[in-house]
Amino acid sequence: MNRHSLNYIHSERLKEVAPKEWAACYDLLNQPVPDFKLIPLALHELLDRYERIPENYHTITAILFKIFVPYKLQYPEIRLFNGIRSKIAKALKFNHLTQVNEYTAMIPVYWQRPNWRAEVTAVAEEITEIITKQSK
Repeated sequence: MNRHSLNYIHSERLKEVAPKEWAACYDLLNQPVPDFKLIPLALHELLDRYERIPENYHTITAILFKIFVPYKLQYPEIRLFNGIRSKIAKALKFNHLTQVNEYTAMIPVYWQRPNWRAEVTAVAEEITEIITKQSK
């Protein structure tokens, strides 16, 4: 049995046993903007709002995650899709991809702060709307 079949079986069983938890998992994996080609556009919008300084890297990264890979905010141990780290590193002018990991590691801690979470969510929603309109 391959891994995808096993995941499907687990998912279907979870849906039967705990429908609310299954729905929460599904929502967490549902990306507001599934097209990763729009990351540069989102970064452009973000860098218009936030100065490119280390104090803002957590917020910038968290907003990108909220738009493109929302599960990463609560589960940093899950790997990112290929290419996302390099786009973030390039936009923030990091020398190494591992610098993205350093800023990502603290996001779940910041996410526990209601004010910070509300700011990230609000800005992510605004930028999602802007880039969705511009991409059409």
